[in-house]
Amino acid sequence: MNHVVRSARARTGHRVEVVFDTGEKCTIDLSEFVSTGEVTVNLRDEEYFGLALTVLDDGDGIGWPAVDVEIDADALWYKAHPEDWARDYGEAAFART
Repeated sequence: MNHVVRSARARTGHRVEVVFDTGEKCTIDLSEFVSTGEVTVNLRDEEYFGLALTVLDDGDGIGWPAVDVEIDADALWYKAHPEDWARDYGEAAFART
């Protein structure tokens, strides 16, 4: 898949509203992603999470450049559309996510 992010806007609870090149708008919960690991520690501050959020060049995903964290557009699409993940990679792969 080659999805493109047109815009992204932070929402409360470490959620991001993403508009894809298809025109579809999805709200994606990133709270689990933000809550684990050392690289995302700064993103746990919701104010920083929102202020530092940016769309990557060419809409390849979203990111927080100051902390060197990026999420690919296709990963965001699959997070919002788990049925596509299951279709593209099989039910067994879906169960592991």
